[in-house]
Amino acid sequence: MPGAAPNDIEREYLFGPFRFVPARQRLTCGDTPVRVGNRALEILAVLTERAGEVVTKQELIARAWPRSVVEDSNLKVQLSALRRALDQGQRACGEPATDYVATVTGRGYRFVAPVSLALHAPQHQPRPRCTGVPMHNLPATGTRAIGRADAVTSLLGALGQRRIVTVVGPG
Repeated sequence: MPGAAPNDIEREYLFGPFRFVPARQRLTCGDTPVRVGNRALEILAVLTERAGEVVTKQELIARAWPRSVVEDSNLKVQLSALRRALDQGQRACGEPATDYVATVTGRGYRFVAPVSLALHAPQHQPRPRCTGVPMHNLPATGTRAIGRADAVTSLLGALGQRRIVTVVGPG
């Protein structure tokens, strides 16, 4: 790309209805973000980079847990989460279910869908000013807090103003 340094080029992998940008840890189905954990996204990055090839368990573990010793069961849990997220993402987009990751018994895993690679210069967007919606990277709440509305409101206000908030007291 003219005007872009090699390190400034962003890779984007396209497969089925999905768009995956490893540098941003972002997976979308159409325009809908797909919620998946960081380790599962790291595994997806390896599999899409080497689509069609068998990637061994050791290679996946080394990439997802670079400075840790983990069991094969950790990898299985993350692959299960990745498969579940891809399946739910397809349903959210109204797409028919497709398997993307195949297990190659005794050898590893393979990304079986066709993958296209798009290269483009990253678009640096200024952070939006206060829009009334709190900006944070906390997971979506699974349940409502009952009887603590004032405390939750106060906490959300503090999170919008500070980078670190410590909560002390009974749950």
